[in-house]
Amino acid sequence: MKLTIEKKSADSTGRQQLLLTRNYGSYLNENGKRVKRRKRQSLDLFIYATPKDKFERDHNKKTLDISEKIRAQAIVDLANNKHHFEDSEKQQESFYSYMQQIINDKVHILSSFDHPIALTLIAYSH
Repeated sequence: MKLTIEKKSADSTGRQQLLLTRNYGSYLNENGKRVKRRKRQSLDLFIYATPKDKFERDHNKKTLDISEKIRAQAIVDLANNKHHFEDSEKQQESFYSYMQQIINDKVHILSSFDHPIALTLIAYSH
């Protein structure tokens, strides 16, 4: 996967919106046409397409630095599997064994209490 910062075309005020683009590659559709798989996320940042003074040039420089930091954080998150990927062990585990483990943990915690819910959980866990 490739992460890039894209600039939309300038609007009527001369501002370009910045987007974080996640490129997942491409594939051929049934017509033999190459289709790109990507997702775009608006960063709610803009730059001036043609900066007219020092203020606008400084704004562009700071905004591009911020967008690169966002891109770098997205790369770190991707490397740490925080977004868009599930743990393969969690996907292969059955739901029944997962729920049984949770029930056993709850029973262990609640077994010291004399409460109707705890007693019900203990009765159904065995």
